[in-house]
Amino acid sequence: MTVQMWVFSSALWQDLLVQRGLEVEKVTVLDAPEATNHASYRLFEVRRPDRISSARAPGSFRANSPRGPG
Repeated sequence: MTVQMWVFSSALWQDLLVQRGLEVEKVTVLDAPEATNHASYRLFEVRRPDRISSARAPGSFRANSPRGPG
């Protein structure tokens, strides 16, 4: 019996991962070794970019601060 599966393309997965703030470093295709087995998987290697500190710089102020600059 053949069953059709709904599977996202590699490009769509990459787009989804990038939209969530990840960087795709490598995609490895893993196919079954037997010719009769049509299983195929994708292994995505991703990383989260370094985060920039949200600490305020000296002399800066918040836009909604009641005191304003200075």
